[in-house]
Parts: sequence; C-alpha cells; structure tokens
Amino acid sequence: MRPAGRVASPLVATTRLVGAVGAVLLTLAILVGGRMPDAVALLSSFSDKVMHALAYGLLAGFWCVALGGRQRTAAIAIAVCTGILDEWLQRSLPGRQSDGADLVADALGALAGAWLALPVARQLLRVPAWMRAGSVYFALVFGAGFMLGTARVPLLEPVVGEGIAQLLEMPVMAVVILLSAGWLVRRDREGVGRAGWLGAGGMAATGVLVADLAVGVILRGMTAWQVVAGRDPVAGLAYGTAIIVFALAPTVMARLHASRRSGNG
Repeated sequence: MRPAGRVASPLVATTRLVGAVGAVLLTLAILVGGRMPDAVALLSSFSDKVMHALAYGLLAGFWCVALGGRQRTAAIAIAVCTGILDEWLQRSLPGRQSDGADLVADALGALAGAWLALPVARQLLRVPAWMRAGSVYFALVFGAGFMLGTARVPLLEPVVGEGIAQLLEMPVMAVVILLSAGWLVRRDREGVGRAGWLGAGGMAATGVLVADLAVGVILRGMTAWQVVAGRDPVAGLAYGTAIIVFALAPTVMARLHASRRSGNG
C-alpha cells in the first residue's frame, strides 16, 4: 500500500495531461493553422521573431510539463525539431519563407519556456481545486474540438457546407463532453463540491467561447461578428445547446456519481 503522505492529488496528477494537450494543440496551430492564408497575412503584421520566440517558448513549456518537468532537454529538442519542420514546410508556402534567424528565435524561446514552465506550473497548482478542474475540463474538450476542426474545415466543409459539417461534429463533441466530465468527477478527491463543479463548468464554457472567438479571428481571418453570428440558425442553436450542456455536465455527472456511491454504500 502506498504511504498516505505520498498520495498525489488526482487534479495535480492531470497536470501532465494538460501539458500534453497544450503541446499537441500548439503544434497543430503552428504546422496546420499557420498554413492558412489568413493566418499568414496576420502573422506578417507582427514582429516575426517575437512571435516565434513566444510560440516555441510556450511549446517547450507545455512539453516540459507533459514530460513531468524533469526532461527540459527533451522538451527543448522537441520544440526545436518542430521549428525545423515548420521552416522546411514554409518553402512551398506563399507569403512565408525559411529563415535561419527564425530557428534562432525558436531555440531561444524554447530555452526560456522550458526553464520557466515548472515555476509557473507550481504557482498555478496553488489556485482553488475547482479552477484547476475547470482548466483540465477546458483543455480536454477544447483540445478535442480543435483537432476535429482541423479536419472538418478543410475536408468536410467544402463537401457538405459549413452548417451541416458543424452539425455532424456535434454528436462527437457531446460524447467527448460527457466522457471528460465523468472522468474528471471520478478522479476528484479534493472535494470540489456542487458549487465548485458548477463553477468549473462555467469557467470551461467561457474559455471555449473565448477560444472559439480567437481561433475564428486569428486563424480563420473572420471578424468577431462573423464568429458570433455567422452560423446558420440550426447550427447556431445546436452550438448554443452544446455550450450549455458543456457548462452543466460536471455538475450533473457529480450528482450521478454521488447517487451511485450512496446506492453502493
């Protein structure tokens, strides 16, 4: 039996998972999102080297957390290799070009990000349990939605249209929401509580709304109004319903879990 003093908090243990999700999402944003014409035009309006340093600093930081915090060198190497791949892919991308100075910025950002990751992560672990739960919930669901979107936008939307493609994605996201909420509730040993799960769901849902807005504006070149009101009525209603379900799912799952435990007891 493991000594009581060495039992890790489940929400703390999922920090590595959040780091892995962040690393995968940022890699997709760099290698896939960065190839979109609107994103190319947007990136050219910022300081290129600063953007490189920030992006690869975050990437190395995410990888450092995902690898448990003891593999800084591996995290830096993964980030730099991603930068090399990105530079190689840019050779055939209009509006962007390979540049050795970009790799230097990538490496410097990766070094800084890997060394700052653990102190920042330790500070974040001091926030209330419900906020950490909300962050994990957001990372899981938004991560799944982002990855589905990278396939839906270029592959499905040109065939069936944006509205139908979004509707086809909704059942998949509903399953992801329920599985993520149920998994997180079952792992709770910090006593998040009813009010805490409601706060965690509301926080995660707000995060998804903000992130969807950012993806639409930054990566797809849409205006904020187009992101908010551009969905057709059916897809918009489905999306709004999904956000409400997303916000309430942890509370519902927590009550179901408590009922089952009471019944078993």
